[in-house]
Amino acid sequence: MTDFKVISNVIKMSHLDEHVEHKLWKIIDYLHEDSTLGDIYFMLYKEENKMFQPNYGTEPEFMRECENIADNDGAFLGIVESKKDTFISDFVSDNISNVSLNRFFPKAQNVFALPIFNSDRLFGVILGDSSDDLTELEQQLLSLVSAEITGMITNASEFIELNKHIYELSTLYNITKLFKHKEDISTLCDKIVEHTSTLLYASTVFLEIFSPELEDIANKKCAFNKEKNYDLDSDMIEGIIEDVKRTRGPIIIKNALTDPRCEGFAPDFTTALFAPIVYESSVIGVVGLIDKESNLFISDKSFSEDDLRVLMSLSTQLANIIENAIIVREKERLLTEKETQSWELGILYDVSNAMMKTMKLDNLLHKILTAVTVSSGMGFNRAGLFLVNERMNTLQGMLGIGPDSAEDATRIWHELEKEEKSFNQWLSNDTDKKHDGKSKFGEAIKSIRISLDEEEDTVIKAINNRRPVICSNTSECCENSKYLAKLNSEVYAAIPLLAKDKIIGAIFVDNIITKAPITEESLHFLTLFANQAGLAIENSTLYSNLKKTNTELKEMQGKLLHNEKLAALGEMAADVAHEIRNPLMSIGGFSRRLGKRFEDGTKEKEYTNIITKDVSRLEKILNEILSFSKDERVDNFNMNNINDIVNETLIMFDNEFLANNITVKTALMPDLPHAECDYHQVKQVLVNLVNNSCQAMLNGGTLEINTRKSLLRNEESVVIEVSDTGGGVNNDVIHNIFNPFFTTKDGGTGLGLAITHRLIANHSGSIEVDNNPGIGVTFIINLPINERIHKQPTKYRIGGKI
Repeated sequence: MTDFKVISNVIKMSHLDEHVEHKLWKIIDYLHEDSTLGDIYFMLYKEENKMFQPNYGTEPEFMRECENIADNDGAFLGIVESKKDTFISDFVSDNISNVSLNRFFPKAQNVFALPIFNSDRLFGVILGDSSDDLTELEQQLLSLVSAEITGMITNASEFIELNKHIYELSTLYNITKLFKHKEDISTLCDKIVEHTSTLLYASTVFLEIFSPELEDIANKKCAFNKEKNYDLDSDMIEGIIEDVKRTRGPIIIKNALTDPRCEGFAPDFTTALFAPIVYESSVIGVVGLIDKESNLFISDKSFSEDDLRVLMSLSTQLANIIENAIIVREKERLLTEKETQSWELGILYDVSNAMMKTMKLDNLLHKILTAVTVSSGMGFNRAGLFLVNERMNTLQGMLGIGPDSAEDATRIWHELEKEEKSFNQWLSNDTDKKHDGKSKFGEAIKSIRISLDEEEDTVIKAINNRRPVICSNTSECCENSKYLAKLNSEVYAAIPLLAKDKIIGAIFVDNIITKAPITEESLHFLTLFANQAGLAIENSTLYSNLKKTNTELKEMQGKLLHNEKLAALGEMAADVAHEIRNPLMSIGGFSRRLGKRFEDGTKEKEYTNIITKDVSRLEKILNEILSFSKDERVDNFNMNNINDIVNETLIMFDNEFLANNITVKTALMPDLPHAECDYHQVKQVLVNLVNNSCQAMLNGGTLEINTRKSLLRNEESVVIEVSDTGGGVNNDVIHNIFNPFFTTKDGGTGLGLAITHRLIANHSGSIEVDNNPGIGVTFIINLPINERIHKQPTKYRIGGKI
């Protein structure tokens, strides 16, 4: 029990794809078999009868014999009230032990009880014993195990509850489909009037429904006539129907010739019967009978009270049918609304999840427009995304996804159908961008720049008012947004992108191919999506800025460390050089004097010559060290022609070029601006670089020097490129070439490039290296033209082509 692998194994077992009880039993068996614990039991808590019920244990026979234990029984009462892990080290004498616990552990000395509960519910308790005292660490491990089991049971409980709700919704939906659909009501009404005519022997039966809840049959009139065609729209009939609606009661006309309600009219019927159809205290329709047929069994040709009773019963049935239809349709509406909300929430969740995993802005913009256009997402034909450029005060097109024509759309959609990707797969794909950006629509979006000051522009209005707009008038769209006119959209919508109450851009959508309308509902959902997208874009921008700042800080830290190292090395080198210089001069002087006393060809003469030669080499090294350690600040600034310095430097090496078979090529810009610099220091830089190239090409090669204009930190500058074919530098050591005393040459001091770097730093310039191992190396020096930027930081860069 002292090994934390117990927790790891318990967690693994709790995540098995099995029933929660099976996982619990496995954990109990594991704790019993792979530890020093004794018997372990799980008591399930039944809240309805306040009892603990034996569920599982390492002694199955004993568990079968156990009875339920009340939650107020001794130690169990303490567990229910405190819900704390309990560890009893002296079980026999402990005062909270009782008969119930003694039955589980009759011989135990150490007992523990671990309640399994969350904030809302007590699931049960794990009981166990141990022959040895449990250490504090073992008690902590058992508490962690109980916490993991609690989480496992809680998750399973929530999952079962969720499945229950899903099952209820599914059952509800299936039940609603059993009801009559709206077209069946209309058909049913026609059949009802026909059967009513037969039932009540009426020559004509008519039905009028004016239910606002059933739009398709509102103001519906249907009639069945055996002999005559009555004008059901006559003023008299309409007046009677209004009376039925007003009184909410039936009207019976036994004799139209004598009935005062028919006075002033010339009705072509004798008797009539009208009954209201009432739903929720409102009259939603009227059913009427006109003229009664005569036969052998009917002597009275007028409608009777019995006929009225039957008609009222029929109207009640009609009311029930309509009520059921209204209920069914309301349920269908609510279910559709819930399904729509569920779909919308699912889309928003998937998109939010995908966007939060993407910090790279171009990938993020692609995900946003993919969600807007893919059929399993919002399904718009085309979408474009614009971002605010605060520096330029414009709304700038960034990305557009969509076809250019119906043929293009058919081809793309056919290709997408073949891929059979889910919505999540589309969102997670950062590399498949073959359907966007390269289209004419994508290029048109990227070319759009709308000034934020053009307040009459439709898109600018949308972002200024912070509300989405739908533009459905073609001429007005072209007039109000001349920039979007090139997109050829007859109907489009513009949705502002906000992040923390700040406008950062807009989304453009249309259905140029399918001509599907852009509804208020889709616009509302797109607005919710745009709010999420705005936050994701803002986060991406902040992350990018943070990353850039972090990189700059690391570069500055590296430079500070490098400069500190150079300063320390320079100080040390100066001290060492001064200490060595005087003795070395004495040795050199004495060796030369001794050499004059010996004749040529003697061993003594040879030895003194060697001493003199090595002393000269050491003096050269000392001079370089002193030059490196000297504080050579730029104090002789003048406007100098860089081309002249290059030419003078090359003249110095004419003999060496000839001796080593080196070909020199120059491409010096004729009108190169003069640079404000220290002539001697710039020349020393070129001497060091050319000297290195010559030493790298002892067997011949090509030296090439070019000059040109450029920019350094957005200011004018001049560039000097020195290239050779000396084989380059090994990539493993290229990062060390500017470090003092690092050299790859026999007899080198490793100070030439360090001095070069420092001299360029004195001019606030930059030196970059393009290394091609096996071919050669190019040093690129960039010097500012104007003295006013001298205090800017210096950089050097090593690696690939700049």
